[in-house]
Amino acid sequence: MNKIYHFLSVGLFALLISCEQKDLFYLDSNNGGSVCPDETTHAKVGVDVDWSLVKEKPVSMTLLAYSDKGYYLREVQSDSLDYGKIYLPLGYSSVMAISDSTTNLHSIYFRKLEKLDEAQVCALPIEPNSFWYEKYVKDVSLTQQPQNFMTAVKDSVKITYDIIDSVRHGVDTTAVRLQPLDCVQSVTIRVRIKNIYRLVSVEGIISGLAEGYQLKANRPTNTSTAHLISADKWKCQLDAKNPMNGCIVCSFKTFGCPGQLDFKLGNYDLRLHIQYALDQKWDDELILDIENKIIRDGDGWIIDLTDDYYLDLDELPNDDGNMGDKDESENGSINVEIDKWKNE
Repeated sequence: MNKIYHFLSVGLFALLISCEQKDLFYLDSNNGGSVCPDETTHAKVGVDVDWSLVKEKPVSMTLLAYSDKGYYLREVQSDSLDYGKIYLPLGYSSVMAISDSTTNLHSIYFRKLEKLDEAQVCALPIEPNSFWYEKYVKDVSLTQQPQNFMTAVKDSVKITYDIIDSVRHGVDTTAVRLQPLDCVQSVTIRVRIKNIYRLVSVEGIISGLAEGYQLKANRPTNTSTAHLISADKWKCQLDAKNPMNGCIVCSFKTFGCPGQLDFKLGNYDLRLHIQYALDQKWDDELILDIENKIIRDGDGWIIDLTDDYYLDLDELPNDDGNMGDKDESENGSINVEIDKWKNE
């Protein structure tokens, strides 16, 4: 009989230990978890989140807890945008707030989220269906433009026995206050073109952009990528005095410059695929040097290539394929559907 009690005691102790270990990596449900953790060693504390520094508030938020060693503990999606509750263990831990959730994503994904020091959010890769891409820039890895994303991290959140005791007695306790920042920047490109009325379409690729964002370090990753700017993203703006000329304009979102918070410090390569025509359609690839052309514009950036004409569509390929001026009368009437463009 004593042997039976001994084995039962050992088994019960092993079960308790397994529950404690499970708690370390338990994914909480929306109520903050109910199976584990042990409320004698954990406190379900409040987290205040102030979104006043972001350009646009998200529709929801998720809280994530990490151990004092930086390992993932649990997460909970809050019903409230400004306040949530999460279990934290006795001692020190870290809390992170992110916009939306870890699963409701369409253009980004999380990498190494189980370790706070290495956690990143990155843009999803894409496989473009473009002859121009395959011909000219197939060596460049492309990713989607990231959706808006915000985050904040608080280290060294201390939970004491007094806090645990207060929470067990029904006292609401706020242990963390967070103020998320935007991780995604907006960039506008403006390129001035002479004889823009001949333009049929344009698509572009800008390379040298950050692939993602380091959540704890609060800066873009050191790895780089490129974004494809499809034809439907470009607009045509005609000059008021001379509507034969004008600018092509587009806007896109990015995590910024690799390893730097200042987008201006990046080394970028802007490639444009231009289609234009008189009596037939011609194609050209334009590689633009945008160094010293990047300026701040409120919360975003502008790549401003309007100080000169960066392309003259009065020049069409000669019969030998070289660029050269051709008389308009030799090519018949203009046949370009300018209505496709959104003029502003």
